[in-house]
Amino acid sequence: DRFTYTYVLKACVTSESLISLLHSGKEVHAHILRHGYESLVHITTTLVDMYARFGSVSYASYVFNEMPVRNVVSWSAMIACYVKNGRAFEALELFREMILETQDSIPNSVTMVSVLQACAALAALEQGKLIHGYILRRGLDSILPVISALVTMYARCGKLELGQRVFDQMEKRDVVSWNSLISSYGIHGCGKRAMKIFEEMRS
Repeated sequence: DRFTYTYVLKACVTSESLISLLHSGKEVHAHILRHGYESLVHITTTLVDMYARFGSVSYASYVFNEMPVRNVVSWSAMIACYVKNGRAFEALELFREMILETQDSIPNSVTMVSVLQACAALAALEQGKLIHGYILRRGLDSILPVISALVTMYARCGKLELGQRVFDQMEKRDVVSWNSLISSYGIHGCGKRAMKIFEEMRS
């Protein structure tokens, strides 16, 4: 049934022998098409995610474009696929399309982390600032992965002070948010500052 397909597709990306399992994933995809399950959004979203993990962006894009119905998870999966496979510009274009064309699929924290990663990859500061404003308006600024991605984005854009400001405003921090700030200073050659923050983290 539809749950079987979802679990089998997830099983295809849990082994190291990726080439043979990509072939297996394609066979499952063909089976899904033969049995008419391609209209179920959670199955097609899992297909997009599977192809993304194998780096098969063209297959993932084909499945996504053929989906009769999309939800926030499917949009987020395709945006993440572009980001993970070095196609940040396409990720931002798809996010723009998501905002303009959908009423029901409102971006969530998972979407925003991928979008911020795309901005960081392109060092797109102005776009990143717009995304930051959107995050504030949507009330997503209290979610740790989103804030950590913001810190990293500002660092990649060379705006350490903005990343520090975002970090300082965090009410709660985890190891990922501390790592984001430490690496921000590290990649810009501010070793002493990075060590000082590390000591603050330890204490």
